[in-house]
Amino acid sequence: MHRISQIPHIFKIFLNILLSKINYIEANHNFFAYYPIFVQTFELLKLYALKIQGKAKIPDYVQLRDEQFTLLAYFRLDRPEKALTKIGLSDSEAQIIQLLQDIPFGKVHEFEIASSQ
Repeated sequence: MHRISQIPHIFKIFLNILLSKINYIEANHNFFAYYPIFVQTFELLKLYALKIQGKAKIPDYVQLRDEQFTLLAYFRLDRPEKALTKIGLSDSEAQIIQLLQDIPFGKVHEFEIASSQ
C-alpha cells in the first residue's frame, strides 16, 4: 500500500486522539486555565543592520535585513518611523533607533528584537 493512500487514515486517527484529549481537559479541568482567551506571544527576530554614511548632500541610510539577508527596510537614518511601522516593528522603535545611533558606519551589525504577534 502506498503512503499517500494512508495519509487520510492517519490524519483521522490523529484528529480523534486530539479531540479526545480536549474533551478530557474540558470535562476534568478548568478549560480556561489551559486555553487563555487573551494571550500575547513574543518572537525574537534576528535582524541585521547596515548603516551607510552619506556624502555631501546625500543623507545617511540604513538597511534592515532578516536572517536570510532579505531586505526588509531601507530608510534615512533621521526618518525611521514610517519604515519601522511598515515592517511591524513600531513597538520596538525607540530601541532600534538607539541601536542604530550606536553602531558604526559600514559594518553589518546583528541584533535580536522581541516582536509581538
